[in-house]
Amino acid sequence: LVKLLMAERATFTVVGDDDQSIYAWRGARPENLVTLGEDFPRLNVIKLEQNYRSTGTILRAANTLIANNPHVFEKQLWSELGYGEPLRVIRCRNEEAEAERVAVEIQNQHHQHKRAWREFAILYRGNHQARLIELKLQHHQIPYHLSGGTSFFSRQEVKA
Repeated sequence: LVKLLMAERATFTVVGDDDQSIYAWRGARPENLVTLGEDFPRLNVIKLEQNYRSTGTILRAANTLIANNPHVFEKQLWSELGYGEPLRVIRCRNEEAEAERVAVEIQNQHHQHKRAWREFAILYRGNHQARLIELKLQHHQIPYHLSGGTSFFSRQEVKA
């Protein structure tokens, strides 16, 4: 389809990441990038490897994980933000204890180190984790804003 649309011009832009498979359910596969290069030999690949949000510590961990993926294009993420704080791995006995630990850690950082609430972000793997996290944030009176989704307590089935 792209060949037909482009005809001889073949000037277009494609953005992709062979290490992210969030659209696999829609047929997105890293092999598509290889096919694109075969179909358009003059393809110019520009790697977006600089990260503007994370420190070197986070990116070194990410690069270690990414290195285990099968690659179409090799990449090495980097940042100008410096090394950053060391990573900590904290094990919790269950998901409720994990949500409690997150809320208490945020509260401690806010009060002891005078960190503003807006300096915190909680990333979670699935929407099923939102309920417990919201409950713990509310319990500890931590203000929050849910981005990219609907609060567990705002859902129609919960309100009814």
